[in-house]
Amino acid sequence: MRNVGNYAVGPIALGGAGWSIYDDADDRESIRTVHAALDCGVRLLDTALAYSRSDTEGHSEQIVARALAGHPLRNEVLVATKGGHYRRGDAFPVEANPEKLRRDVEGSLRRLGVERIGLYFIHKPDPAVPFQGSVGALFDLQAEGMIEHVGVSNVTLSQLRLAQTAGDIAAVENRFSPLHDDRTVLDACAAGSIRKRPEHPSQPLTGRLRQHPPSQPVRPST
Repeated sequence: MRNVGNYAVGPIALGGAGWSIYDDADDRESIRTVHAALDCGVRLLDTALAYSRSDTEGHSEQIVARALAGHPLRNEVLVATKGGHYRRGDAFPVEANPEKLRRDVEGSLRRLGVERIGLYFIHKPDPAVPFQGSVGALFDLQAEGMIEHVGVSNVTLSQLRLAQTAGDIAAVENRFSPLHDDRTVLDACAAGSIRKRPEHPSQPLTGRLRQHPPSQPVRPST
């Protein structure tokens, strides 16, 4: 097992984008998928505000909450979610100023049905906001007890260094695959004992190499 903060999690996480990005996904099947993953030993569930249906904000977070409600392994599961990046129709804007991040965290707390979020990421750096300001906002929310651990996603090495000046970064989620093989952030995570989570590690295996926003996975061919 590997640790993220105080949580013992394995090397595999279950991501929830596909439950919500596609409006035709079946909620019951998604919940069964979560339960099957927990039965197989998965203890890290990854979701995000951006993982929304066109008509339902935070739909993936709602699926996680429904799947974990009353589940005997609930207290062993680390739920990671992300903010500062959201869905508006078919667009995925980035807005990671401190006020918006506070609203995002408050919304995630309501949808997940928890008093504190285990791991919360800035989904993408906002070019209109100093990155230290965005990260600092999450550490303020951590101090208020709304977040247990802070993470950053889709960052460069210099952005990771800036984030580390604001506080302890528990995890980084960046693209890492045969098509995205930048090891600078990976090496920095290893040196700093930061959990590195690859985003879209198997994307080339789908056979569809189109570019997608970080919140939108490639749908496998059938």
